[in-house]
Amino acid sequence: MSGSQRNDGRRVAVKEASVRDALAGGARELESEEERVLRILHGVGAEPGLPLEAKASGEVLESLRRMEVELLKRYRAHLDRPRPRPSETKDRIVRALRRKL
Repeated sequence: MSGSQRNDGRRVAVKEASVRDALAGGARELESEEERVLRILHGVGAEPGLPLEAKASGEVLESLRRMEVELLKRYRAHLDRPRPRPSETKDRIVRALRRKL
C-alpha cells in the first residue's frame, strides 16, 4: 500500500510530502521501529543528513571495524595487481583471425 491508505474499504491517496512533514515534526515522539515502519509503508525516505544509530557496540563493533579494514586492504591489493602487458604475438594472432572472418 505504498502511497495510500485504506479508509472504510476505500483507497485514499496520501501525499508523500505530508507524511514526510508529519514524520519530521513528530519523529521525536515515535520509537525508531515505529518511524521505520511508517517510512516503509508510505515510501518516504529519511533526510540525507540524518545520523545513523549505532546498532553494534563493544566487542562486536571492534570486530566489524577489523573486518572493514581487512576488506579495504584486500580491495586495494586487488586494484594494485599487475595488469597483463600487450603482446605482439597475441595482437598478430587476433588480426589474422579477424581477417579470416
